[in-house]
Amino acid sequence: MAPMRACHLPLASLLVLLPLAACSGGDGEEASSTSSSGGADTSSSSGGGNTSSSSGGAASSSSSSSGAASSTSSGGASSSTGGTSSSSGAASSSTSSSGAASTSSSGGASSSSGGSNEVTWGAEVTEDVPDGAEVNTTVTTVVIPAGADVTVGSGVMFTGGAAKIRVLGALTILGSEASPVFLGGRTLEVGSGGTVVASHFEIMGAPVALKVESGAGVVAVDHLTTNGNTKDCDIAGGEVSVDRSHFEGGTSGAVCTISGNTTRPVFTNSYISSAGGDFFVLNGGGSVDANHNILEFTHCAIHSNSATTPSFTYNIFRSNDYAIMFGQGQVEMTNNHIGTASFLDRISDIATSSTTNSVDATGNYFADGSCPADTAKVTYQPCASGPIADVGPLP
Repeated sequence: MAPMRACHLPLASLLVLLPLAACSGGDGEEASSTSSSGGADTSSSSGGGNTSSSSGGAASSSSSSSGAASSTSSGGASSSTGGTSSSSGAASSSTSSSGAASTSSSGGASSSSGGSNEVTWGAEVTEDVPDGAEVNTTVTTVVIPAGADVTVGSGVMFTGGAAKIRVLGALTILGSEASPVFLGGRTLEVGSGGTVVASHFEIMGAPVALKVESGAGVVAVDHLTTNGNTKDCDIAGGEVSVDRSHFEGGTSGAVCTISGNTTRPVFTNSYISSAGGDFFVLNGGGSVDANHNILEFTHCAIHSNSATTPSFTYNIFRSNDYAIMFGQGQVEMTNNHIGTASFLDRISDIATSSTTNSVDATGNYFADGSCPADTAKVTYQPCASGPIADVGPLP
């Protein structure tokens, strides 16, 4: 058997067998690059990472698929190195497909960062306000014009210096128990033709919390909370209903004035406390239907100068100097819980002798167990012999 001989290939043959690819190690001795500008792409590779960038174009994109990838956008070019990519421009996008990816974007006309949106109200408003927005008012009177229909979402907070929001169109406030709407010290003023449906909102420190003018339409309010206003309400028109609301701390001698209205407002299931003076003050033939409320810590819960048959039933009167002072007009005041008739929560005739006035105060329960004798102007008897069911706010 002939001995085997070593085979030596020529150097040129070995070079043919090598892969036809450009390689570069960590020293970067061999590298290739291409570049272009004005909307083209530029790419280069070195080290083992890769970088791509584009400039001058309106849009760019980059991607990576190794490592813990992250992407950001803010500017006009994009690059990716070692599994990290960033892009910026008028419209940019970046994606990653491996690792724990994260993205962020900035720029443009509006921004969202997990907080509330910011909205500015000027002299006239016609657009809705989304949930959780912060509304900055830049003028002393904001008007919702006739024909406009504006909805304010839950959790909205008003800031800035407006003294009032005047409604000549339609306003809907959609506050909730968990996210009420905060109007701050702004008067909610409803003019002729205006309508309001409002739930779960707060007004504090205003000259007047709720003002309704002659010619206004439906004003339906529930879960209104007031505190520290000069006046809580000034009602001269509209079809007003107030339910499950909390009035406290009005500082005026006449906290809620009602005058000249053709449809009497209705107050139900509410808590009313005002150390500043009288709460319901009826003038110029004004009237009100107040039932299932608590009225306490006022000078007069009701002060009727000139009224058209107001009605107060199933209320709790306690710790007021007077439950009612009454002048001209006839008042229904039946089936209430009243502190006492002779000390606190008194019923007092303030009319002159020539004025026709009277109070029907039958069916009331007096906390001291008394049943006062009738007078020329007040009919007390018969009285309730014990506490009355369903008196005060209903569940």
